[in-house]
Amino acid sequence: LGVTNPEEKDKILFPRGESFLVELDGCVTLELPMLPPEPKDMMNDPNNPMQNPNAAMQNAMHKAQTQRILQARRLHSRMIRTDVDPRVQIRRGEAVRIGTEWFRVSSAVREDLPLDKQPPRAQAPPSVVSMKDLSKKNEVDGYVCRFDPKTLPLDGMLNEYGGIANLQKAKGARERLH
Repeated sequence: LGVTNPEEKDKILFPRGESFLVELDGCVTLELPMLPPEPKDMMNDPNNPMQNPNAAMQNAMHKAQTQRILQARRLHSRMIRTDVDPRVQIRRGEAVRIGTEWFRVSSAVREDLPLDKQPPRAQAPPSVVSMKDLSKKNEVDGYVCRFDPKTLPLDGMLNEYGGIANLQKAKGARERLH
């Protein structure tokens, strides 16, 4: 909770702890592009050009394709899919926890700027929740990431071994229940 202190012209932050956490309705999923399988010729011995004369080229092409897909995965990990409209329970700039990682619902209006350099009207409030929506000018200018009935945009990327792994485990558990 963040409160403005008019006497000293600063903000006082009060931690609220686990007891104030609430779950959002619905199930969330993450749709990530699959990594390419290794070419069969590379599995033999890609370092031995006598065994496979195309190994160096295949290795370079595979590495480049893998890097492109990893970059796409990082970008996709910011867009969480949900089966319930999140906008009735959470606003842009508010805090959300996925697995063990904390994020804010993306409020960026300029793609070319990092979060801390966004215009003040587009920066997240110091508190984890806000009493009102961010500036209407942000909606006129347009946000970088869509926030619609099926998408919850994050201000950062999910960690491959933290949040992404947690969402994949949850998806497997839901499938086993059905």
